[in-house]
Amino acid sequence: MNRKILVVEKEAKYFQQAVDVLSRDGHEVITAETGAEAVARVLAEQPWLIVLGKELPDMPGEQTLLNLGVGQDSPGRAFGVIMLVPRTQGDGGGLSYTPPYPDAPGFYLETPFNPMELKQIARRLRMIMDGTYPDRTVR
Repeated sequence: MNRKILVVEKEAKYFQQAVDVLSRDGHEVITAETGAEAVARVLAEQPWLIVLGKELPDMPGEQTLLNLGVGQDSPGRAFGVIMLVPRTQGDGGGLSYTPPYPDAPGFYLETPFNPMELKQIARRLRMIMDGTYPDRTVR
């Protein structure tokens, strides 16, 4: 599996945090500014993981995934997704183990996020996708 991760997020602060922490963790980080650009980058670069904002300048993150052919009819795409979502008011915040699309590895991560948490989630997803994660029931 390659080391490429695509980061696409409209909020500059979260975008830069993700790029910085993942680059320092040894990943080759590629970027996109819009959902349309993200689709083109995924098709051309074949990243193993997408860190994707829920709202992008041109379309919602979910639409970006649908444009990549991800949906109910195509579970198990060859990449994982960490969907960055705004923190819910009054919520404890953090991480949701519900994948952004069915039967494929991924998580929702609320913003603002702890950069170390993003790094740990990316590492966990890597192990899940490689089949080396100790608890195979976690998706």
